[in-house]
Amino acid sequence: MTQQAVTKQIAALERDLGVQLFIRSTRSVALTPAGQSLRNDWLSIHRQLNDSIRRARRIADGDQARLSVGLLSILSREHITFPLTDLLFRNFPEIQFEFRLLDFIRLRNELLDGKLDLCVTTSNDYDLWPHVKVDVLASRNFEVVCSTSHPLAEAESFSPELLSRYTHLTLPSDNLFPGGKEWARQLPAKRLEPCPDLETLRLLLEAGRGFALLTRVFDGFDSPRLCYRPIPFLDAHAELVCIRPDREDTTLGPVLACIREGFSL
Repeated sequence: MTQQAVTKQIAALERDLGVQLFIRSTRSVALTPAGQSLRNDWLSIHRQLNDSIRRARRIADGDQARLSVGLLSILSREHITFPLTDLLFRNFPEIQFEFRLLDFIRLRNELLDGKLDLCVTTSNDYDLWPHVKVDVLASRNFEVVCSTSHPLAEAESFSPELLSRYTHLTLPSDNLFPGGKEWARQLPAKRLEPCPDLETLRLLLEAGRGFALLTRVFDGFDSPRLCYRPIPFLDAHAELVCIRPDREDTTLGPVLACIREGFSL
C-alpha cells in the first residue's frame, strides 16, 4: 500500500472509533495512549481468535497438531536453519510444521499478530516486543569480515591502523545491534559506505569493496569467499533467540525444550 492509502485507512478508523490513534509529525509516528490501549486489547483478542481457528483445524485434520515457525531469512542455512528444521522434523513427526523465512520486520509483526507460534531470530529489540517470552539460544562475537581477495585478508598482522585505509560497509541504524554504533566508531576507516540491507552488504563484501562488522554464523556470512578477523571488544556480540507469544500452549512446551536442549551452536 502507498503511504497515502495507509493514511486514509487510519483516518477512517479514527473517525469510526471516535478517538485519535496516532500522533503524527513530519519525522515520526507514535501511538496515543488510547491507541496503545486498543492495540494491546486487540492483540489479545486476535490471539484468541487464531488459537480457536488452529484448534478447529486440528480437529478437522484428525487432531494433528500444527506449528508455524518463523526463521530470520539471513540466518546461516548450514549452521542454523537446516539443523533446526531437521531437529524438529526428527523429534516431532506427529506435528505438522510450517516454516517461513522472513525479514526482521515481517517476523516481528507476524508473531505479534498471531500468525506465527514462535520465531528464531537475532532481533536487537526483542525486549521491547509486547506479550512475548524469550529464550537466548546462543551468543557469538562480531568479527571484521572482508573478501579473501581484499588486501586485509593478505595482511600478515591485523591492527586498527590498517583498517583506516579501507571502506567500512555499514547497515541502517534500525538494523544494528545494541552497541553496534559504538563498536563501529572504535574501528577506524577511510570512509563509511551505508548499505540498505544485508544482502547488498554481502554482495559488496564479496566484490572486495570494503570490510564490515558482522557475526559469521548468525548472519549467514559463512561463504568461503570471505575472510574473518577478530575485533578487540569483549562485549561485541549478538544473541540468537527463540521468541513466542506469552500464552499457554501444550504443544509448544516439548518443542521449546527440544530447541533449548538439542539446538546448540
